[in-house]
Amino acid sequence: MKNPFILFSIILLSYFNSAHSQSKVEEFLSLSNLELIKEGQDVFEIKLPDKNGKEYNLNNLEGKYILINFWATWCAPCVKNLPFFENLVEKHKTDNIEFVFVSLDKTKEKWIKYISEKEMKGIQLFAPEGDKTRPICYFLNRIYLENDQIKSIEKGIPRYVLIDPKGKIIRNDLEKSSKKEIEDILNKQLNK
Repeated sequence: MKNPFILFSIILLSYFNSAHSQSKVEEFLSLSNLELIKEGQDVFEIKLPDKNGKEYNLNNLEGKYILINFWATWCAPCVKNLPFFENLVEKHKTDNIEFVFVSLDKTKEKWIKYISEKEMKGIQLFAPEGDKTRPICYFLNRIYLENDQIKSIEKGIPRYVLIDPKGKIIRNDLEKSSKKEIEDILNKQLNK
C-alpha cells in the first residue's frame, strides 16, 4: 500500500472492532449468571463485609424476608430514595424482614462516613470497590429485549430485590415500582 495513513486506519479500525466484539462477547457470556437472579430461583450464597470488615452471610437470615437495596453515595436516585427505605426499616422493625443495603461505592471510607453521619439503619454491607464481578452484583444486570432477542445488558443502580424466607427471589426489579407499590408488595408478603 502506498499510503501509510490508509494502512494505519485499517489496522486501527480492525483493532477497535475486535475490542468491541470482545467486550460484547464477555458481556453476553455473563448471561449464564442471569439464570441465578430470576424470580423463583434460590439465592446463591451472599457474603459481604460490614463497616468493620467482618464478613456477613445473608444465608444466615433464612427464615426472614430480605429486601436488598443496591446503592452508592454518588448515585442521586439512590440517595433520594434512602429516606423512604429508612422509613420502611422503622415501620417493619418488628416484622419478619431484614433490610440490607449493599453499597457499590468506590471507597469504603466515603461509604462509612455517609452511613455514620446519616445513622442509617438496617444491615449495611459493602461490595468492595463496586466489584461487579462478585455474584451478589449479578443482580445489577438489566436485560433489554427487542423481538424477544437480547439487545443489550447493562448494570445499574438503584436496584431493589425481595427474597422470601426460604431463600427464593420474589422480585428482582422493585426499582421499577412506585413507593406505594413497594409498600403494598411488602405488606402482602408479610401478612400471608
